[in-house]
Amino acid sequence: MKKIFLLAVAVFTSLSLTAQDYEKHNFSMKAGYAHSFSDTHPAQLTNTIDNPDQVNRMKHDVHFGFDYDYRFSKYFSAGLKTSMLVGFHSFETVVNQDTVLYSDDKNIFYVGPSCKAQLPTIADKFDIWAKASLGYMKTRITDKTASSAIYSGDCLGYGFEVGVDYLFSKHIGIGFNVEYSAGKVNTFKSGEDEIDISQTPENLGRLNLSLGVVIKL
Repeated sequence: MKKIFLLAVAVFTSLSLTAQDYEKHNFSMKAGYAHSFSDTHPAQLTNTIDNPDQVNRMKHDVHFGFDYDYRFSKYFSAGLKTSMLVGFHSFETVVNQDTVLYSDDKNIFYVGPSCKAQLPTIADKFDIWAKASLGYMKTRITDKTASSAIYSGDCLGYGFEVGVDYLFSKHIGIGFNVEYSAGKVNTFKSGEDEIDISQTPENLGRLNLSLGVVIKL
């Protein structure tokens, strides 16, 4: 029994020492292209009514993200994910013989805890990983028309992503990842008003392609 106990201690110690051969604090700052999936929008977004060109414009945005991961074992990390999508989509129309610029200004903010799994570093250069997150998602859209309005709403959001980091040194590298994130807003707020849009919710689902700096400490 004593031998088994000592063997178990030796194995655990060996695994622990092996597991410590990594940088615990991992940061990433990335930006990239975001493709939204929604083909329809609530009627309150008047620029999209009978205007398929505007609907298509609103599918293409840019986004920025900052992630922190604490690597507590060789294969797993826990952390915090934040991101911001920004879009400006405009078109010109004629109103009373005047050319007027109409637009939809959109942003989506997301924050939440995340968990990350990764393979051991390959050839001291490549980290391949997958991540899942669950958190708070909020959108704000400014509908600029003859009678402009601002609509906002929030919901539970989630995301899944895979990526690869290339390390220039032990502490810094460049990373690329592909992410699917989703959420649906069922209520718009405009000033003091709350508007039920559950019949045609605002779909925040999108695909993100990101590139940026990775720092390991």
